[in-house]
Formats: sequence, C-alpha cells, structure tokens
Amino acid sequence: MSGHLDVYVPIPRGRASLAVLVLQAEGVRHTPVQIPSGSTSYAAWLADTWEAGDGFVVVEYDIAPYVGAVDALAFCQEPWCVHRYPTRAGSVTWALGLVKFSTPLVRSRPGLGDEWRDVDWQSLDGAVINTLRRGAPHVHEPAVAHAQIPH
Repeated sequence: MSGHLDVYVPIPRGRASLAVLVLQAEGVRHTPVQIPSGSTSYAAWLADTWEAGDGFVVVEYDIAPYVGAVDALAFCQEPWCVHRYPTRAGSVTWALGLVKFSTPLVRSRPGLGDEWRDVDWQSLDGAVINTLRRGAPHVHEPAVAHAQIPH
C-alpha cells in the first residue's frame, strides 16, 4: 500500500525499531535506514532524501502508527502531512515522527535540504519545520503511539 510514496524508517545504529515491527505486521512496504552514529547523520540522510526529488513518508523508529495511518498520509492530497504523537513531557505534538512530504512539495523547493543538512538530530524537527513555514502541515487524527525509546 502506502500510495506511490516511499516509506522510510530511519533507525539509529544499534537500536531496535518498533516502527518496523508495526509496518511489517500491517504489510506496509518500507525501507529501514540505518543512521550512522553522529549527531548530524539523520539530518544529512533527510537532506539527501529530500534532494532526490521524490515525495516520501518518514516513520521514526519509535513511532507505532495505527493500521491505516501511513496510507492516510500517503494518499492525502495535501503537500505536507503529519500525525501527532505524545512526548516525554506529557504533551501531544507533531514533528518528524510520522510525516509525509509530497512530490510536488519536494520538487518545488530544491536545495531546501541543504538548510538543515548539518543540524544536530535534537534540533532537526525545528529546523525542518522552520524551513517549510508556508503555513502549518495538514494534521491527521487520531494521534499515533510513541514508544519514547531513550537515546
């Protein structure tokens, strides 16, 4: 399923991935991506994926999407979509945990990935969101689960 978009699960080196288990159980085609150690490795991978020029979905390794959540994003006509998820602080927010960037959006902003390529992983959500600020993303409900696996 997952529409015509590639689904990626970036996984920090040496970590198990709840997202991979959930997506496998649902039968969602996805590509696990081992992110090398280093504080900017995730940002570099995300920038390279953006610069490839095709839309994509990111499911971070500690996110557990409910059945149909990835397809809801992939088939949505909005250019930038997210699902909210709980944080360690007890709030519910959206960021890169489960996000879709459409092909038209990615192609309309070539070179954008270079703006966050060297950003530390702890600041990457904010850096990406700030570069995309043409309004807010389309938020899908309900929120998805977040295992909040410590780094």
